[in-house]
Amino acid sequence: MNALALHRPSAPGCLSLTELLSAPVSASRVVCVDGRRTAETETALNIRDWRIRVEALRSAFAPRAPLRLALCLDDPFDMSCALFAAWAAGCTPMILPNALAQTRDDLAFAYDEVIDPERLASFSTPHANGGLDVPRSKDVLADSCELMIYTSGSTGEPKAVSKTLAQLDAEVRTLHHHWGAQLDNALIVASVPCHHIYGLWFRVLWPLAAGVPFARHTFVEPSEAQVWRNWPCVVWIAGPAQLTRWPSLIGGAPWVDAPRMAFSSGGPLPAEAAVQYANLKRSASATPDALAPVEVFGSTETGGIAWRQQDFAAHWTPLDDTDIRIGEGGALEIRSPRVGTGQWWRTDDGAAIHADGSFTLTGRLDRVVKIEGKRLALPAVEATLTRHEWVDDVAAIVVSGRLAVVVVPSKIGTFAWKTQSLKAVRETLRGELARSFDTTMLPRRWRFLPELPVNERGKRTAADVAACFSPATPWSPSVLGVRLDEADATDTCAAAPLSVVIALRVPRELPHFEGHFPGMPLLPGVVLLDWASRFATEYASRNASRHAWVTHSPTSVQQAKFSAPVMPGAQLELTLTLDSPRQRVHYRYEGARGISASGYLGYAAPFSPAPEMNR
Repeated sequence: MNALALHRPSAPGCLSLTELLSAPVSASRVVCVDGRRTAETETALNIRDWRIRVEALRSAFAPRAPLRLALCLDDPFDMSCALFAAWAAGCTPMILPNALAQTRDDLAFAYDEVIDPERLASFSTPHANGGLDVPRSKDVLADSCELMIYTSGSTGEPKAVSKTLAQLDAEVRTLHHHWGAQLDNALIVASVPCHHIYGLWFRVLWPLAAGVPFARHTFVEPSEAQVWRNWPCVVWIAGPAQLTRWPSLIGGAPWVDAPRMAFSSGGPLPAEAAVQYANLKRSASATPDALAPVEVFGSTETGGIAWRQQDFAAHWTPLDDTDIRIGEGGALEIRSPRVGTGQWWRTDDGAAIHADGSFTLTGRLDRVVKIEGKRLALPAVEATLTRHEWVDDVAAIVVSGRLAVVVVPSKIGTFAWKTQSLKAVRETLRGELARSFDTTMLPRRWRFLPELPVNERGKRTAADVAACFSPATPWSPSVLGVRLDEADATDTCAAAPLSVVIALRVPRELPHFEGHFPGMPLLPGVVLLDWASRFATEYASRNASRHAWVTHSPTSVQQAKFSAPVMPGAQLELTLTLDSPRQRVHYRYEGARGISASGYLGYAAPFSPAPEMNR
């Protein structure tokens, strides 16, 4: 049918999710379109098509009841059909954190069968049956129908969250109460997947209940949004990643494809991104209203808790049916008919409540973080890496919104670095994580150290770990890794040289490059000497009794050679060999161009005054 003939009431109501298979609605009511074509050429699937597909899948699933079905589907139409068919058949649908093979293996205990696109395609759809237009009482779903969602728990182990159909329906009604008027005459478009709870609610369940069509296509790049202008209006279901990146790609020109409204959830949207988006919208609209994305704060367990638009207010306003208070340890506690049995629910977020009833978040109280809008348990990352034979210990942290890890290599891992390269070790470990985690959640920054940093009480703190990713001073290089060669590190002979290998990156903004030379910045050789001296002092101080002679500045530089220039952004390995019998340190910088510099730092014996003779 022509998509311009969509059935859209001027003030769309909201059906109960339990009645979507049975409520009397027009057969021409559109459920979805592809979304990439114009309104005139788009082919739509209507509620009749949807119910026929649900009935076909129900018939296929029924002999499997009461099996647990893992729905690994990216298409929102397929997801909605499989979801309601599973409920109608008496099965329990399940949604995994992702569809990766490793994740399926890890959670194999939780489901009986995987429903992926290939499996779904094997179930045939019958030809249209006129009887399907007639509501049947048996098609009214029970409030107790259950959806199991696996998400990351604070311990790092997958956590099962159960949602009844009644809870899902209450969430949809709450969304519609707040923003239902914005869906009038709209097409729902999305840049987030439908297999996460945010995408499922906003992209699939809410449009279905409201009678508003959604696009099956997932919009990844701004260039794809040009087709939006062919629709009366669109409502964009996005995440912080897209809302941060898209405005800069669009540039300063008026955004003619701007949606009527954008939603964001899954993680905090940076204030700068919210303002930039609002400015883009303002350039294409004369309205004085708040134009920043509507951010919805919540979780899989709680559903929506609060909302904000940052060009109106930076704090969060609770949803109308939600009470809040501050509990023990500063934790935000909520009470909502959509959570549990109406008791107070403690979240893992710290908060401060304002006089007007709004609140400000003060930080996570557990170790579950959001990376590009996706929930990630840092203990799960650490557990995955420590299972690898190249890793003894690891600490994961978020730095500037990105995952960063500090790895303590095992003996085998140290040998791999020595015989292959640090890059090879890093890529191998990254590949290990890629088996269990989405690509967008993999570490962007790595450090390899002989031991994890601790404070003066021997405790590992986030601040100490974060310090590993910042140069000690603006004049220092970034330390990517430190290796003590195994033979040297375990040698107890006082005369044996100690070799330390330090992987360095030369920051592009290093002040040393200023004026040296204009148009072709090169690192002065004296800086390399200074770094060698400083690192030698630092690592000698870890065994001061053995290397007391190197705890002060060198008295001479011997056989210094500068073989290749060091440019901004260069990565080097600095090898320091501390030779106690000769009281000198051999240094060698080696990078992609080969050896850049080498030589010896000489140290005079510490002065000890002769004992005074008795006369």
